[in-house]
Amino acid sequence: MVDEKNRIESPFANRLRKVAPQRMRWAKRQGLTAFRVYDSDIPEYRYAVDWYAGRVHVVEYVQRHGRGAGRDQLQEVLQSIEQELGVAPEHVYHKAKAPKVWGQQQYEKLDTRNETFVVEEAGLRFQVNLGDYLDTGLFLDHRDTRIRVGREARGKRFLNLFCYTGAFTVHAAAGGAAATTSVDLSNTYLAWLEKNLELNDLAGPQHEIVRSTRCAAARGISRCSIRLRSRRRRRWSPPSTCSATTWISWTRPWRC
Repeated sequence: MVDEKNRIESPFANRLRKVAPQRMRWAKRQGLTAFRVYDSDIPEYRYAVDWYAGRVHVVEYVQRHGRGAGRDQLQEVLQSIEQELGVAPEHVYHKAKAPKVWGQQQYEKLDTRNETFVVEEAGLRFQVNLGDYLDTGLFLDHRDTRIRVGREARGKRFLNLFCYTGAFTVHAAAGGAAATTSVDLSNTYLAWLEKNLELNDLAGPQHEIVRSTRCAAARGISRCSIRLRSRRRRRWSPPSTCSATTWISWTRPWRC
């Protein structure tokens, strides 16, 4: 229970108090244990607040020159989250996200604790890590598209370029895709994809995993380049380290 005498009263706390119960009820009906609660609803409070099965991931959007909202506001936000969402301080993960120069900069690893746990989305299970990286392993704003992929995948072959932890691949496989090919540069993310497939009893030889060696390698990967033309569903999401010029030049021939 929240101590009413010490309860924070602010625009952010009031907004969280209003929307959080609604989002919790909606997520339960949808079979979700990971979902967004707040996303810069108030312009003065530039944060994304995401619920992950009893833990909270908070991203502060910082301007390019590193100017954030200030320590006082951050403390207000974190305390409001603890009070209104009923989570302990050790289960609130705060990160600051500043814009990077496309094709020149990337976000570095933040920690090495490797504390992972499982969340659920539309009947599927995914491993997440809230502490070690800026991202968690599951982009919540892609959920509707992932579910659509699952609905449309039956009998089709699915190509997932820059697949990250393979959530789209898992949805396609669960939806009855005849085969999938997932491509990424990172061994860490590809191992994460394998774990996600195993969590859902979907691992098998029909779900191919390919490690590329450069940002534009998809045009030169002999194991999948021949099959690109015959893929019935394709998904790509280039990382910030891939320059826009290179990205457009090799994707154009494969446009759906």
